[in-house]
Amino acid sequence: KIDLDDLFCERKPYGLFTQYSQSKLANILFTTELRRREEQNDGLVDAYCIHPGMVRTNVVKNLGNFLRYGDEFFGPFIVAPMQKTPEAGAYTSVYCAVASKDMLQNEQTCNTMYFVNSQMQPLKPCAQDDEGAKKLWELTEKVVERFM
Repeated sequence: KIDLDDLFCERKPYGLFTQYSQSKLANILFTTELRRREEQNDGLVDAYCIHPGMVRTNVVKNLGNFLRYGDEFFGPFIVAPMQKTPEAGAYTSVYCAVASKDMLQNEQTCNTMYFVNSQMQPLKPCAQDDEGAKKLWELTEKVVERFM
């Protein structure tokens, strides 16, 4: 469940993997609410949540020494064989961008619009939170309002 009361880690300590998973859940909830709102309007915009898989990038250079050095020493032998190239990681994003709406919806087994490896996947129960999606949207509007 997303922690809407402490999105910025002001009460609990920051945990890399906890916050990463919270950010991914927020992506799904935000996309769910965007789709709901768009369907109430003209329905011309589609929104998809895309999981590219494990992609070999240089993102670890900005992480702590433990992860960075671990990746430098063990990454090429242990992690790299399980990872996609950046090009392969982009494939699902490109697929959702260029495939016709009918094609994407024909694949639909549920109304999630969550894609992994160019295939629609069902959402886990924690991501099926319409009320949480609405609250996240409203909180986002308040946060962004300061910058408008």
